[in-house]
Amino acid sequence: MARKAILVLALALPLIALTREAEAVPPEARGVVVALDRREPAVCVDVGDEEVWFFKGPSTVVTVGGYAAEFGDLKPGYRVALTYDAQTGEARRIDAER
Repeated sequence: MARKAILVLALALPLIALTREAEAVPPEARGVVVALDRREPAVCVDVGDEEVWFFKGPSTVVTVGGYAAEFGDLKPGYRVALTYDAQTGEARRIDAER
């Protein structure tokens, strides 16, 4: 019985590690800024077939043209690539191009 438990555990550990690694990589999105809500603050991005709102968090990093920027520097029409937290919708990084 103990051998079976050890074998099951030995087989499961790599799968657990792969699952955690996959969860560690934040989702990504690319699209065009269509609206901003500066009160929330949030940005609406057209990601192809739908418009999605992403929220600015305390650690959100924003760049425009490869340079550090503020969330308020984003404008409708900018192309963006961003990573975000899929559970909260909080943007982790927003890289924008004019």
